[in-house]
Amino acid sequence: CFNISDENDGQRVKRSTTKRKTPFHKNLIRLGFLDYIDQLKLNKQPRVFPELTKGRDGYSKNASRWFSEFVQKELKLTGKKSFHSFRHTVVEYLKKARIEHPIIAGVVGHYDDSVTTGRYGTGYYPIEILQETVNKIPPHKQDI
Repeated sequence: CFNISDENDGQRVKRSTTKRKTPFHKNLIRLGFLDYIDQLKLNKQPRVFPELTKGRDGYSKNASRWFSEFVQKELKLTGKKSFHSFRHTVVEYLKKARIEHPIIAGVVGHYDDSVTTGRYGTGYYPIEILQETVNKIPPHKQDI
């Protein structure tokens, strides 16, 4: 799982309600992501993406800038696509898969402000439900 938190040096979240664990998609695992993580651990590398540099406000701005340049220069895609576009795409796929709003919110780190599901209970879903949900996102055609 990705552990979205502020527990370690260099980590931060916008608000405490966005702390979460998000499972890896089954295709990410199939493509060798866990082997990559194991290699990082062997090399005592504490960060998943060590090539990212820290900016004044953390790592996200530089990662987003790199992604935008990659999309424009390498993929030759036009339009307003940003790193944040992934979140929109994930929400759209999960809505089409008829996943309940609170589960989608849990996966993408949105605050659930509804009276019923946001106020009562812990607000967290078991990792098995999140794994099942993440795996409903269709793979990129090149990954099949």
